[in-house]
Amino acid sequence: MLQKLVRWIKDHNCNVGDRTSVAVAVVGLGSRYDLNLAESISISGFRLRAFRNLQKIHSPELYFSVIINSDALKGIDKCIGDILSFRASHPTVPLILASSEAGGNDSSSHRSILCDSTISLPTSPGAVSFYLQQAHHICMLKKLHQTQSSKPIKIEQL
Repeated sequence: MLQKLVRWIKDHNCNVGDRTSVAVAVVGLGSRYDLNLAESISISGFRLRAFRNLQKIHSPELYFSVIINSDALKGIDKCIGDILSFRASHPTVPLILASSEAGGNDSSSHRSILCDSTISLPTSPGAVSFYLQQAHHICMLKKLHQTQSSKPIKIEQL
């Protein structure tokens, strides 16, 4: 399985080692943790592109990941419909939920209907880097599975 993933990465030109030209889309700025999140993304080696809402991202597959700052969007309850719609339309785009209400950083499968990882705010560059990579790898495995099978994949299988 690992050899197949490495081959797929090479075939799809997904070298995640060189991040200098790679952008992360951040949806929702306007919370007290904006600077913390932006600095953590920048220190992790990624460029940041800010959007007011998910509908403004016209080509989400062009970004390394999409981070939704639910604090800036007035909480998860206010943006759950948009997140579910985005996830249904773009199931293999790495999606991270950032929130001060999160109980901690997490990339387990119990939130997979909404996102690939959760980052608790305030955060650190190390956590941002780790969970960006984690979400990206989860989605690459989803893409790999889709190219090999028409059966739906359960995140627990990853």
